Amino acid sequence: MGPRIEKQDTNMRKALPPGLKLIITVRFLASGDKYPSLMYSVARNTISLIIHEVCQAIVEEYKDEMASMWPSGNQSSSLYHNYKGFFSVALMALADGDYKFLWVNISAYGSVSDAQIFNELNDCLEDGSKGFPETSPIPQDDEHMPYFILGDDAFGIRTFLMKPHGHMNLQRAESFCNYRKSRSRCMVENAFGILVQRWQVLLTTMEPKPSIVQDIVECCVCQHNLMMIRYPALHNSMVDEEDDKHNVVPGALRQLAQLEDVQCVAGGTRDT
Repeated sequence: MGPRIEKQDTNMRKALPPGLKLIITVRFLASGDKYPSLMYSVARNTISLIIHEVCQAIVEEYKDEMASMWPSGNQSSSLYHNYKGFFSVALMALADGDYKFLWVNISAYGSVSDAQIFNELNDCLEDGSKGFPETSPIPQDDEHMPYFILGDDAFGIRTFLMKPHGHMNLQRAESFCNYRKSRSRCMVENAFGILVQRWQVLLTTMEPKPSIVQDIVECCVCQHNLMMIRYPALHNSMVDEEDDKHNVVPGALRQLAQLEDVQCVAGGTRDT
């Protein structure tokens, strides 16, 4: 990691140590602090360059352990204005049973719907450029089953995508099936919960331009996957659980006050 962000000293000044650059970046990502609070004898404009440089270096260093990323789109600011009245970059992701992100799209405008973003992945799955793992038996069974994506009502049903049954006149088996699908989709909620609790810059209003914001989010996702691979027990203690009566027991991530800040994001990003 060090060689990627190390610079040569010049006759005018000494280069910043790689360790200092990494400290500034990790603190920014983990706390969401503004640049003035990160000034370890480093100018504010230099910090903005350091964070972008280190985020790109982290993604490049650990790209083999990260999710599949969708490339960035163009930067027309009006397209990032969402229906809630503020500017945003949409993040859509697929998560597995270990709370890792398998695929993420962080290039969509805030005004784009979930179904529109998913169409890009849908095209890749249908033409075979992206695929599922080989079939394998489910726990406590020996019959091989294919892999599926679980989605909500925003998505159209596909041969590889399951969604809940309609909510009218459900049979008992259909209601139970809906319950199990909803419980499975909680994995995604927990994955996002762990992501934003660990990297709280995602709970703040980010000041950089959209292309840099996308690099910051990509870096957070990369480090999330890296920590889930190397330190799974650390994060699994934070997620929701199910007791013997199938009641959901909220995990520690839902009891932390920082997550409530998500509701306040709109106030600081309105175009007025």
